[in-house]
Amino acid sequence: MPAPAGSTIPDLGVQGGKDGELRLLNLANLSGSATGQPSPGHTGGEIQLISGPGGEFLTQPAVWVDGSGVAWVEVSTDSGLAGYRLASGTNGMPRLIQAWRDGVGATSPLVANGILYAAGNGRSGLDILSAAHQNPLALALCAALAPDLMRLLVASGDFVTQLVEGDL
Repeated sequence: MPAPAGSTIPDLGVQGGKDGELRLLNLANLSGSATGQPSPGHTGGEIQLISGPGGEFLTQPAVWVDGSGVAWVEVSTDSGLAGYRLASGTNGMPRLIQAWRDGVGATSPLVANGILYAAGNGRSGLDILSAAHQNPLALALCAALAPDLMRLLVASGDFVTQLVEGDL
């Protein structure tokens, strides 16, 4: 996963666990040791531990980079789907920041051409839009990442009522 600008750790990875936690990892130091020296018996050592959308992770996250160079991690569990933005935190330490969340479970997410897809539990493919109905941040994300699609949806009337009433 590409590191954010200003990051002191260039080689990053992300992993979800059965405990429902998402771990941001330094791929150059997976020893679990704060000193970075390989030694047996250490666990942990992640850069960040952040709660997922609920439930255990049994799926593969999707990582992609938007048009402005920001890396995103999209994750799913049987309890929800969520998007995290990668940024540099204090002292150049990379951080995942939850940008949106949806409470409907899904299979492993897939991102193609800036559009998020997932299936399962009554989902029908373009899941960023179902998240947008519940979350204004998700609508803004969809508008930023897929403006042509948003123009098409507004033109077809799918979001017109909510936009006019100011519900989103």
